Amino acid sequence: MSTRARIRLACVHAAQSAAHATDVVYTLAGGTSVFESSPLQRCLRDAHVATQHLMVSPRLYETLGRMFFGIDIDTASI
Repeated sequence: MSTRARIRLACVHAAQSAAHATDVVYTLAGGTSVFESSPLQRCLRDAHVATQHLMVSPRLYETLGRMFFGIDIDTASI
């Protein structure tokens, strides 16, 4: 697997991990986190919006997995 693909895999994992960590904090904060005035409300939305970006979306796991197993892919998306 190329260095570029490994970096992309690390970025996807980092974005997913950050969203998960934000979910945990949001949940542990209890009822106060649901209000628009809570900073956690914005953090939760921002973390999840980031995971939808083309460069770090979960769909890249499939593309990078194909590359890892030597299946031909369109490398323009990597």
